[in-house]
Amino acid sequence: MHFVGVFVPIGHAAWLGWRALRHGEIGRAARGGLAIALAAVIAATLYAPVLGEILTRHEVFAASRGDEPALFGAEGWHALLQLGGSWYAWAAWPGLGVLIAGAASLLRRRSKPEASLFVEAAAAGLMGLPIFLLVVLVAGSWMYARFALFCLPAAALLVAAGFQSLWRWKRPAAIAAGVLLLAVSFGDLAVRPPKQPLRDAADFVRANRASGEGVLVIGLAYRVVDIYLADLEPDYSLGHGADLRRALAGSDPGWIVLYYPNHISPQRYALLRESGFRQDKRFRGWVDWTNGDVEVWKKTKRRTRIIHERRSEGNALQERFTAPTQTTQRRGNSRSEKER
Repeated sequence: MHFVGVFVPIGHAAWLGWRALRHGEIGRAARGGLAIALAAVIAATLYAPVLGEILTRHEVFAASRGDEPALFGAEGWHALLQLGGSWYAWAAWPGLGVLIAGAASLLRRRSKPEASLFVEAAAAGLMGLPIFLLVVLVAGSWMYARFALFCLPAAALLVAAGFQSLWRWKRPAAIAAGVLLLAVSFGDLAVRPPKQPLRDAADFVRANRASGEGVLVIGLAYRVVDIYLADLEPDYSLGHGADLRRALAGSDPGWIVLYYPNHISPQRYALLRESGFRQDKRFRGWVDWTNGDVEVWKKTKRRTRIIHERRSEGNALQERFTAPTQTTQRRGNSRSEKER
């Protein structure tokens, strides 16, 4: 379980507390609180082997660099869209529309017994979301949209309530909404690329490299491409190419696999081109929304260093041949002066 799953019981506890204060449901809140406390004990027992390390590394949850994914940005936007069942806006809006219709219908009929169960289940499931977002803001932390996936069961309940209300209103409208929702869901799956196509890039390099050509991987922080290219023993320049110049000089690669391209500075792209590389293939990916592509670069000037050496040798030979000519010219000038 991801650590943000703790906001599920926190949300349930908040809902029970609100019910106890607003409606006097003390006994119900006590039973629910006891269940949540026992769940916390079980979770702490399971996490006991790594709990100390998690607590000592709490600084990783702080937005200290300034470039972490924030609530008010792409991650927050996609956290909202996923309530409609997709991370594409065009595929999420039909689900969000049905969800809103379900929420409105439940609020109108919340006094009826069958509707009150829907309301309580959905509210308890969604209560953890605003608490999670508030903690991210107040604590100066960061988030990915997937951190809020824990509220999808509650969102699914609201979508079901939406279809129920449409069916009661006009059955053709419910059928049309269902067909539309299925169509955009299949459309999402049909057009969405892989999350981060490292395997595809590795297969492409393996199929096209010549024997003896080395591979350099420019990536984030770990040697993840070893999963697919370990037998080729690739070199790495991590930190998005922090030591790229040294890596190029030290390994003289023929191929480069580059991921998280938006994090590569223009200066490092310029260095690749100056070193004789060109982009040979780009595999589309969706991770981090605009940063999941994996690029493969190929060296087109394998003999660049040798060419420079040959040019230097040519210049040296030219100087060697021109030197006697210049000496002869100086001697001729000296004789002419003596004759005068």
